[in-house]
Amino acid sequence: MSVLILMYHRVARGPSQDRYTVSDADFRRQVTFLRDQQFTVVSLGEFVGALQSGQSLAKPSVVITFDDGFESTFEYAVPILRDSGMAATFFLVTGLLGKTNVWMNPTKYPVRPLMKWDQVEFLRRNGFELGSHTCSHPVLTEVTLEQAQVEIENSKKEIEDRIGVAVHSFAYPHGAFNDQVRDLVRLAGYDCACSTMSGFNDRRADRFLLRRIDVFGDDSFSMFRRKLMFGANRVGAPEVLKYYLQRAQSKLIRA
Repeated sequence: MSVLILMYHRVARGPSQDRYTVSDADFRRQVTFLRDQQFTVVSLGEFVGALQSGQSLAKPSVVITFDDGFESTFEYAVPILRDSGMAATFFLVTGLLGKTNVWMNPTKYPVRPLMKWDQVEFLRRNGFELGSHTCSHPVLTEVTLEQAQVEIENSKKEIEDRIGVAVHSFAYPHGAFNDQVRDLVRLAGYDCACSTMSGFNDRRADRFLLRRIDVFGDDSFSMFRRKLMFGANRVGAPEVLKYYLQRAQSKLIRA
């Protein structure tokens, strides 16, 4: 079993405005490609359940995740996913829902609204998974362990109390973690946590350090396809050449 977890941040109408914003047209094309190429899109919960039980998933399998909970993602990505019948997990910054992305540098990334709680409830009613991305999106390795614990535990509790659904998954803000933060996530009752490290996830995957592939707004469609093939964020000509050389050598050995 080898599963690729895709990491999106923001989907919006029109051309991409920054590397963390994928246009709705590009997102629709990517989703259509996954369907046409017969990728099996499973929920994060399905994948983690298979890891825990030792069961296999269909090949090739992909998980779609969204960090932060941008309102435009709700407006433009969710209808595309619903039309395609595809699962996805939304990692929410609970203390900022109904507010804006205050943790981002305003000189690089404009102020943008996050989802409201009624939109989160809509996601639940329509079968999408909800995960935690802390309360305020801090760098968890740069705050005290007590502060990190509050961020990790309270965000989970707030979603569960407000929406009435169990929260099993977590995503490390800024991709920052260490052994202590990882242990806090596990002890808080989560079943898994997603990192920003790239790569495929197989049976040996650490459930609290799951790997993901960034999908950027400035990715060409060919780059998106290469990321699916190689399970890497950076796929240039040397990596492609190495891949095909290895395949050729494998065929020669078998012959």
